[in-house]
Amino acid sequence: MKNLLFRLIILFLIYPAAHAQEEYLTALTNLRQAEKSPERVPYPITLFLQHARSNSLQLQMMLLEECKLHYRNRVKFPSQDPVLSFVPVYDISSQAIGVRASLEGFLSFSGTRAEINMKSSVTPQSHTLTFSILQPLVQNAFGITDRLIKKRIGTETEIARLQIAESIEDYLAVLIKLYYTWYITSENLRTARDSYLRSQEINRNVREKFRLKIADIRDVNQMRIQVIQKEETVLTLSNTHVGLVREIFEITGSALDFFCAEKKTCPQLLQPMLPEGAFSEIFPETKDQVKEIIRSTRAYKIISLSAQNAADAEKESRLARLPSCNLLVDYSLSTGETKNSADNLSLAAGLSLSSPLPGIKNKAVHKTAVLERTGAHIAVTNTEINLWKTIADLRDAITFRTRLLQGMQEKIDLGREVTAQEQKLYEQGSVSLSDLITQINNLDRYRYEYISAVVALRLLHVQWLKLGDRLLIPHDVSE
Repeated sequence: MKNLLFRLIILFLIYPAAHAQEEYLTALTNLRQAEKSPERVPYPITLFLQHARSNSLQLQMMLLEECKLHYRNRVKFPSQDPVLSFVPVYDISSQAIGVRASLEGFLSFSGTRAEINMKSSVTPQSHTLTFSILQPLVQNAFGITDRLIKKRIGTETEIARLQIAESIEDYLAVLIKLYYTWYITSENLRTARDSYLRSQEINRNVREKFRLKIADIRDVNQMRIQVIQKEETVLTLSNTHVGLVREIFEITGSALDFFCAEKKTCPQLLQPMLPEGAFSEIFPETKDQVKEIIRSTRAYKIISLSAQNAADAEKESRLARLPSCNLLVDYSLSTGETKNSADNLSLAAGLSLSSPLPGIKNKAVHKTAVLERTGAHIAVTNTEINLWKTIADLRDAITFRTRLLQGMQEKIDLGREVTAQEQKLYEQGSVSLSDLITQINNLDRYRYEYISAVVALRLLHVQWLKLGDRLLIPHDVSE
């Protein structure tokens, strides 16, 4: 019984690791079969982004936040809806039974508050109608403070909308970087497999020479080490590729399932591709062109709106320190058992004035608002300087990478030619095996560097499009 229990515990402990290893080996087998298959299905980046958008829960949450902004102004601003109240009344002293109703409204554009009150009594029968108006004259004069509050809430809503768009572009930039990482790994894996096959061919040649007493055991061991290193590279890149394919599948979900079913293929057979066409962006040359780009960026708009909001908040805090002076108008009409109509009609008007005594808190609030306004304007200037530097750095980096790529493809072609020549010379015994291995490794390095440089340039293009807030446009992404 103890032995059985012990075996069950051991099985329980090793099953997750064994299951994970089995899953990895299955994926690796599928990948190797896919690599041997000549039919690879192109999977362009535009289609990947389309599938990711339709399946991404994170993107859907961002869009829901954007939808909520349509109601933000009404939620944040004090209620302007008319208020209707209805109260039954019973006066114990006079034993009068009646009802009291009121309707209160607010006009935000002028700051006017109006109220209608009606009181009716059944026993004895009487009716009173009162109409009241309150109009601010100094503090919140004719609704100036309310309009400032409404403007600030609208500005905050616009800032939130721009920030959500910025978050969506950041998310798309992450997806694009993932796709290009997948592309790099796929191309590097192809390079590693080519180098591995070439190394195996040379290894067979060296062993044959060793059998014929032409090569010594040192060449055999040296070539065997080279083959093992190339095999390790292939296995490492294969493992990375399997993980990236799984991540791509998790992001695209059912959309990729439908695509693979339509093409009668599997995710391992998908081939990431670079967008067709070269980057044809015209960089700004003059200061006015650069300034125009800066002023149109989302980052500059956000910081400018924040500065505008800080200025409105400072003005609002200054108005809050003014005394409160309100115009009051009451009109009352009563009907009932009395027949003296002069007593049933009344009209009253007056002014109410209240002024806060000088206090530390109000002054501190105003001074804080002044400092925040100053800081916001400094932030605008600082953002503009940073954008100037970012534009210049991106322009120089794109120019440098473009020029760098012009000679890298030629270097690969020359490397292939030199490697073929070195292999022939080695077979003839004119060069050593070390020279041939060095040239093979150099050719691999040229190919790895070229793919990395191409993708680095594409990512710089993505940064440039993102800087100009054009990453959300599908055709711009593919350029």
